[in-house]
Amino acid sequence: MLKSLLPKILFSAVLVAWCATLPAQKFSPAQLSKIAQQSFRNKIRVNSSVMLHPEEYVDKIRQIPAGEEVPYGKGRTAPEGNLTESEEAESEIHAAINPADENNIIVSGMLQKESPLLGVELSFPTYYTTDFGETWQKSEFDGVDFLDPLVIVAGGGDPIIVFEEDGTAHITWLLLTMDVLNGLKTEANLYLATSEDGGATWEMASRPVDGGEIVFSGSGVDGDIGLESGKFVDKEWMAVDYSEISSNRGNIYIAYAELSAVTDTTVGYRILVKRKLPESNNFAEEAVAINTPDSVLVQFTSIDVDDRGTVHLMFTQLESETDLPTLYYTSSADGGMSFSQPTAISDFNLPCFLIQDSTQTCITGIDQARIYPSPHLRVDRSGGTNDGNLYVVWMAAGLDENVTTGLDIYYSRSTDAGNTWDTPIVLNQDADPVTDQFHPSLAVNENGVVVAGWYDRRDDPNNLETHYYLTYSDDGGASFVPDFAVTSLPSDFSQIGSRNMGFGIGEYTQIVTTGEYAIPFWADGRGNDGNIEIFSSIITLETATTPVVDFGSVSTKFSVGQPSPNPANAEVQLTVKLEEKSSLALRLMDVKGSQLEVLHQDKNAFAGEHNLRFSVADLAPGVYNLLVETDFGFRTKRLVVTP
Repeated sequence: MLKSLLPKILFSAVLVAWCATLPAQKFSPAQLSKIAQQSFRNKIRVNSSVMLHPEEYVDKIRQIPAGEEVPYGKGRTAPEGNLTESEEAESEIHAAINPADENNIIVSGMLQKESPLLGVELSFPTYYTTDFGETWQKSEFDGVDFLDPLVIVAGGGDPIIVFEEDGTAHITWLLLTMDVLNGLKTEANLYLATSEDGGATWEMASRPVDGGEIVFSGSGVDGDIGLESGKFVDKEWMAVDYSEISSNRGNIYIAYAELSAVTDTTVGYRILVKRKLPESNNFAEEAVAINTPDSVLVQFTSIDVDDRGTVHLMFTQLESETDLPTLYYTSSADGGMSFSQPTAISDFNLPCFLIQDSTQTCITGIDQARIYPSPHLRVDRSGGTNDGNLYVVWMAAGLDENVTTGLDIYYSRSTDAGNTWDTPIVLNQDADPVTDQFHPSLAVNENGVVVAGWYDRRDDPNNLETHYYLTYSDDGGASFVPDFAVTSLPSDFSQIGSRNMGFGIGEYTQIVTTGEYAIPFWADGRGNDGNIEIFSSIITLETATTPVVDFGSVSTKFSVGQPSPNPANAEVQLTVKLEEKSSLALRLMDVKGSQLEVLHQDKNAFAGEHNLRFSVADLAPGVYNLLVETDFGFRTKRLVVTP
């Protein structure tokens, strides 16, 4: 055994030694200018010539014959259902669960499709469930239909959702727009909408959260476009104060980065926080700026609120051209009116982060300009032993130096309200220095269980096939259960962005929780043809070898009930409802994903309810998975067989 492991051990030792010799990240003023402009360009979805020469776009509109549809930049609602049904890539996923009704979950993503004049059309399809994911409905909200017909949507992204304690939902998102009838005025705005019916309908706030008019510069050649004047807001995150003892209970906080007046020699960054009071329909007009006077770059916020009403905020900061990027922490004890002096959590080393002209491939399937640390902060507000603990995750190849060629998920915690932080550790447990783990997400449930998820390539030596992995801790983040793949099939990331103009999956995934379950949402491309779907899974938060109880695609075209009875030792019934005619198959699988038996097969099943019955009397006691396959996606259900 030792002999077989020796080559790998020696290789790893040499690799680690070599990585330690790599130089720390350093940035010249010219690079910092490129970095700032790239932050802005990353939000542009249309051809850069549309932004710099919009009059040419208007001329093309005038040439369209009367009676034909004008392909404006304003996004169109995707066909009913998710990507499985629409063949259009949905990415950059966010989700939230209703604290007043855990059966109600809302998930939103970003849909980009080709436009003959603009290059890309953009919208934000949003789905909701009122039965804990048994069925999904598509909301009327798409993030662009409120705009006037002659407003061009030039870019945007970052849908973020939160619920108030009473079940009122809020969503924010970014849009770059150009108004054809208003002198081609260009704006970058952070918008807010509210739903009081679980996500079915939404009402726009009376004004944007932040933003305003901007002016572009550049040649437009090879994407050369930048921000000449005005301000641009980016990467927002929201949190709600659910505390019972705070005078600020019910406040909603939003944190984001502001990029302003960037030229070839000037970079202006700020981290801003606004709050929305319970009686208000809008966020405050004035923002509170986090004190970062010595920084040359600040970005990537993450915010949460504990059960005493203290607001906790993390962000990434680069203090000088010769320093490593650093994760910083700050807090507010007065309802977001002021924040403490930021303190460092950890430095990190992330190859390709902020280096826009490198020729190396950093993460296959991820645009090099979108290599971010993806930091995420969460607080324990369970009222239990670990109440008040702070947890953070991010991705990196090392802390003060590169220690791997692949990326890992780093984790730290604070047990003293952010005064000190544990030495960061690698959370993924594969011990493979070559393959990549990236884009982590974090959640803490009502019992204080800490849940983390991320994309993971440990199972592919070629570093392409990507699963979604999960782990959790029930001892206040001191230890974690062995991490496991939630996905039954991987996605080949060499194909992941071919249907949304190279954008791929975006930077976000999201985990929502209840007292018993974790429900991760992620962008999945297992068809390996460029399609990207919104996937979810239901994970039991218990120490078990088979924690995945429900897994599959988010779809409005079919639903799968729970097997009954469960546990079972004789006949079992499973109800599948099809909204349209489809193929329908039911397969019995073991916990490793191997097929044991085809229980039902119908290539032309009718639209309606199908009650599928089968016997488990001859099966050995244990845990099995029931896999339902349709033309619209699939779903698995866990089944326990008893003696």
